[in-house]
Amino acid sequence: MAETVKDQLVEDWKLAKVLTNEYLNIVPADKYSFKPQEGIRSFAQQMLHLAQVNVGMVSHGTGAPRPFARSRRLEQSPGAQTKDSVLYYVNVSYDYAIDAIKNLDTSKLEEKVKERDMEETRFAWLLKAFAHQTHHRGQTAIYIRLVGIKPPNWLESNCQTRWNKTTKRKTALTGLFKHSIFSTPSESPRASRGTLMFGFVLINRFNN
Repeated sequence: MAETVKDQLVEDWKLAKVLTNEYLNIVPADKYSFKPQEGIRSFAQQMLHLAQVNVGMVSHGTGAPRPFARSRRLEQSPGAQTKDSVLYYVNVSYDYAIDAIKNLDTSKLEEKVKERDMEETRFAWLLKAFAHQTHHRGQTAIYIRLVGIKPPNWLESNCQTRWNKTTKRKTALTGLFKHSIFSTPSESPRASRGTLMFGFVLINRFNN
């Protein structure tokens, strides 16, 4: 069960990386400094904060060495605010998370790790890390709309990612199913309808 959970976490982080990159790429470089109002983070700072916390919380969850210094506050760093720099740090953080979870010893998921006044299991830190990046990516959707751009669609990205992974299986299964219903005599119309429904259910199952 623990290995299954780890595999699912890896897949979820891979998908999160794809979607976050869509947000990063759709925003023009000259809009990375945009703030809906003064006193809050810019688009760049939101994404740099996301990257820094990805690394911090996943480090608590896995114990893997961090790819950049804990003491460096990325969102406050003048040299990290450009589009190229933000893309770099965000992608480093996702690659770190994915690799760290892949190499995680699942027998340690219930170990407690304390950070300041919070003490959580390693598994809980990983869940918090994923929730945090989802939250901050979601916050930037309003930034994107306010600069006149439609944010990427999570459902479209998710379906495209899953479609790419299952196209070969679907094609093979569909061909086998078509051969079955069009080449094999059925005993009755009811049997034909039953075979048809079963085939559609089976194809749908392979796409989920």
